[in-house]
Amino acid sequence: MRHIILHHHIFKNAGTTLDSALETHFGAAFTTLHNGTSGVVTNDMLASFLFDNHNIFALSSHHFQCQKYFSMDGNMRFFNLALLRDPVERILSMYAFYRRTQSADMLSISAKEKDINAFLEFIIGRFPHIADNWQTNILANHGFYCRPVSNADLAKASKRYSKFSLCATVDRYDEAMVMLEHILYPTFPSKPIDFAYIAQNVTTYQNRSEELSVSNIRPKLLESFRELNRFDLLLCEYARVELERRYRTIPNRDSRLGEFRDRCAKLQSAQMV
Repeated sequence: MRHIILHHHIFKNAGTTLDSALETHFGAAFTTLHNGTSGVVTNDMLASFLFDNHNIFALSSHHFQCQKYFSMDGNMRFFNLALLRDPVERILSMYAFYRRTQSADMLSISAKEKDINAFLEFIIGRFPHIADNWQTNILANHGFYCRPVSNADLAKASKRYSKFSLCATVDRYDEAMVMLEHILYPTFPSKPIDFAYIAQNVTTYQNRSEELSVSNIRPKLLESFRELNRFDLLLCEYARVELERRYRTIPNRDSRLGEFRDRCAKLQSAQMV
């Protein structure tokens, strides 16, 4: 039986940091798989790729879109990973990303021209698929936006996410990695999983006046955006509760968390030398 880790890399949800940890641990046995600029990796595409690349045991893609992948011959099993993020923190990160990217697409141009409030109003007015519960829609409908996200979508998303090996929010990243190391050890015992990390793709500012936080958003606009993303907020809360349930099953979890953070600190120190 071949076991494969699939990272469903949701944009601006600490996915680059997780990819870096996967690559550090698995080396050449980790890779990315994409389908053009906005496609979806189908089950046939994934099966064909894995058949042609027997050395791969971990993949990441922005184009997995939280589908249910399955082995056609029954000889592969998948560990599905995805992280969620508070939608307000996520849109702030998106804004900072588009301001510094060199792309000439509409979102990048808008972010460079507008402050965070004007940018947020632009997103709400022109890009409903981004503003309306993006993460719930990915889990429920694989990112296809054809109508406003609903309670039924939240139920579907929660049920699907509950079956993922990684069910957590970015703000509980360390506990999530300790959980992953614990559940993956029986499958990869010859080289125990090490997800110690150095945060990647983190926005840095030249001075404090450029830093962004929730306080930069006008209160009424913030309230409207949160209401528009109420299903994402509920999905994130579900993920936090589910992670806590799983995390509490780990023996000596507090000492393991401390040891994990020590490993991360050593990586950071080594990079600074």
